[in-house]
Amino acid sequence: MHIYQPNAPWAQLDLKRQSDAELESLRELREFGEEIPYRIDESSGLLNFGRSDNGDALFWNRSDAADSDNWTVAIKEARGEEWFEFGGGVVEFLQDFLMRKVRVPVFPGDVPIEGAGFAPYGT
Repeated sequence: MHIYQPNAPWAQLDLKRQSDAELESLRELREFGEEIPYRIDESSGLLNFGRSDNGDALFWNRSDAADSDNWTVAIKEARGEEWFEFGGGVVEFLQDFLMRKVRVPVFPGDVPIEGAGFAPYGT
């Protein structure tokens, strides 16, 4: 799993660049008839913050744009139309996911592997 960073030295990890590209992809899917159950054209909509190794997109659902403590997590299946929503924030999601307290149906069943943790990217 890769978490994007503001002003990252690598384009593949840059929060703004990746979020803009993912939102454009969602707009194209919507134009071709796929239902997108979240706002994607407003500042209070989705913001892509990461990606799984399989290409599943991780978003903040900014339904309450004024209070980031209320942002939840939404995950879009990479090669399908399924979405998963986690009712807490990113840190809570990552903690619960790595501790196997939450299972994400769009991820493979063996994820995360035993002993998974965080590793920083080099600078």
